[in-house]
Amino acid sequence: MAVTVAVTASGCYFFGPDPEQVSLPLAFGARDTDGELRLWTGTPCSGATRVTVRFSADAKLVLEPADGKSAEVEHLALGGPYPGWRVEQALPANFDWRTAEQVDLWIDGGDGEGSKRALVADIIDGSDQHPGDTFWFQDVGWLNPGQVADLDGKIFLTVCTPDPGKQ
Repeated sequence: MAVTVAVTASGCYFFGPDPEQVSLPLAFGARDTDGELRLWTGTPCSGATRVTVRFSADAKLVLEPADGKSAEVEHLALGGPYPGWRVEQALPANFDWRTAEQVDLWIDGGDGEGSKRALVADIIDGSDQHPGDTFWFQDVGWLNPGQVADLDGKIFLTVCTPDPGKQ
């Protein structure tokens, strides 16, 4: 399912599914590790043609496949490196993600979907209290890989899990 997302101030989605119209909530994982924002799609996303990490201050990072075709993504650390990807749009110089209110992650192409935004304060506040293999999934909780595998498709969808309600 190819997905490209553009959001207007009114919340209208021009391309791809509206995160409010899927059968289960969409979520991605995020954690603060020594001041670095780490993102996890929850499941591998193959055939991706674009990755967008957008912050509430309208700052965004846009990655496109280095080969110009598609790439796989599962884990990203803000600031790179981004193996298999090239930076199409960089975050503003001196941007501090910890000052943003929210962050969202969109994967275009392949099985990619969008997600609801994660609150940066929740990411920062909980990261030190949870093991390094756990990530904050907004409105779901702190999950490790086994928990994501158990809950994905049952109580929420990772950004690259096909919606079982549409199959």
